[in-house]
Amino acid sequence: MKIAASEMAVVQQVGTEMSGELAKKRLTKTAVGKQLGVGRMTINRWVTTGNMSLKNFIALAKVAGVDPSAILAAAIEASDKRETEK
Repeated sequence: MKIAASEMAVVQQVGTEMSGELAKKRLTKTAVGKQLGVGRMTINRWVTTGNMSLKNFIALAKVAGVDPSAILAAAIEASDKRETEK
């Protein structure tokens, strides 16, 4: 299944939004990784690319103390805004 460029932009923006939430809470990738049972590089890959399973997305949002739907909504909004600015 091929992912459209706009969908890929949303996926990447999910990672950006999640990274921002972790930073706001002053959570390190190492600390988050320990809570989720993965390494800091795995967390880094998730937030850099936005490419993670739904299960991991929800777990990461829970650790960050944010509603997963809020992250997704913010990512869609930011991606749409970027598209309209082009």
